[in-house]
Amino acid sequence: MTGATSGSVVMLTEVMPGSTESETAATLEPCNELRLVPAGDIVAIVKREGRAVHFDSCPEGNTPEERRPAVAIPLTVGGKVTGILTLAGRPEGARFTEDETIFLTTLGTSLGLALENARLFRQLQAKATKLERLIEVGKMISSSLNIDQVLESALMSLRDVLGAQWCALRLLDKDTGKLVLKASLGMSSKLQASISRVRPDGTLLGKVLQTGKPIVVEDLTTANGSELHLPYYTKEMRAVAVVPIEVGGKILGTLKVYSPVPRRWSKEEIAYMATIASKTGLALENARLYSSLQEYYLSAVQALAAALEAKDVYTRGHSMRVAKLARACARVLGLGVEEQEQVYLAGLLHDLGKIGVSEDILLKRGTLTAEERKEIQGHPEVGARILEPARFPAEVIAAVRHHHEDYRGGGYPAGLVGEDIPLLARIIRVADAYDAMTSARPYREALTAQRAREELRRCAGEQFDPRVVDAFLRIPQEELEDITTGGGEGVL
Repeated sequence: MTGATSGSVVMLTEVMPGSTESETAATLEPCNELRLVPAGDIVAIVKREGRAVHFDSCPEGNTPEERRPAVAIPLTVGGKVTGILTLAGRPEGARFTEDETIFLTTLGTSLGLALENARLFRQLQAKATKLERLIEVGKMISSSLNIDQVLESALMSLRDVLGAQWCALRLLDKDTGKLVLKASLGMSSKLQASISRVRPDGTLLGKVLQTGKPIVVEDLTTANGSELHLPYYTKEMRAVAVVPIEVGGKILGTLKVYSPVPRRWSKEEIAYMATIASKTGLALENARLYSSLQEYYLSAVQALAAALEAKDVYTRGHSMRVAKLARACARVLGLGVEEQEQVYLAGLLHDLGKIGVSEDILLKRGTLTAEERKEIQGHPEVGARILEPARFPAEVIAAVRHHHEDYRGGGYPAGLVGEDIPLLARIIRVADAYDAMTSARPYREALTAQRAREELRRCAGEQFDPRVVDAFLRIPQEELEDITTGGGEGVL
């Protein structure tokens, strides 16, 4: 309509009162040499005065055609300049007439509204994406006690949402005062090793720890002030944003993102980082509390096992050996870490019900009477009932209750058969029998390891699950010997 051959659209964003950031949204030119983007002074005039500005896009030219007369038109929304449309390159270097300028200014109002709507839609989409990712990460963090998984998810979220090239999470070591690198994305293994532990004093990391507030640096090469630098630096680090990881008023560490080019971090980006840091802090604290609870929990379990074994010299070390043998068997079977720990606990507690059995019966060398045998056979059920009020995991209680069930049937207390017997109970059954056979009993000497292995094979499919027996016999011999010789004597 105007015959212009070059043009551009520059969008203006007010980042703070009195400060505007410009971004070239689109350009059209016949070649790179004729690319048309208005200079800062032209942008400032159009923004300030809200009117069209005529200028020469190539003022060094000798002829009107070489000087390429241009016009910068304000794109307005509600009386506010939100962008600039610039055109140039009319035939024979003709300038834009007053009528053309009026027409373009009118067009600019419609174009400005359309572009503003598009920008608002993009912003809404970006916020929706951030919210969706935040919900996704929040769910994962709140439902997992796997710290490595939590930290990786948090950093991947920052990388994907903020487009950060490098991300790093550090936790404060109270003993040394150093920040320890716990997780990172984008860093080479060599760089990770060289900056794994750093002193935050006198750096922006130290300032974040001290103030508990985020710090952003748009360009590390031009930042002034002794506290606006990192304790390490590479040429790829040009901009950085750091937020504290805090929980309950206590700062645990720092969360950082880096950019390889100067970058102005938006309030929304820093808010997103702070939210991720807050959720990560809660996950870390939950994991710490859970770990402490596990330690107390295990101590209580070991105390219960010790109380049982104190009644009988023959049982000393038996529960610990069964626990270790069962865990090794579960590992060979391919069970997960959680199940391995559950079968370990069940092994420690499998004979807990014998606390209620008379020592005369436990130490009796002769044949048990029917009443005595009934009392002994009641110990799995008694043990399970002791554990239930303490809210031990259901899998552990089931393993304790059914560890004397026979694979072919006829065991106790429920007479379960085959796969109906909980897997952890079937594992305890084999580990318990092996330790009993290779340990001295009140009425016979211990069997050799080879003889015990033969008995397991012979009774596979009858007393024992064949698959569990196969896995048990594949426990490395050195590991098996270490377990059975390091725990003292035992009894079935």
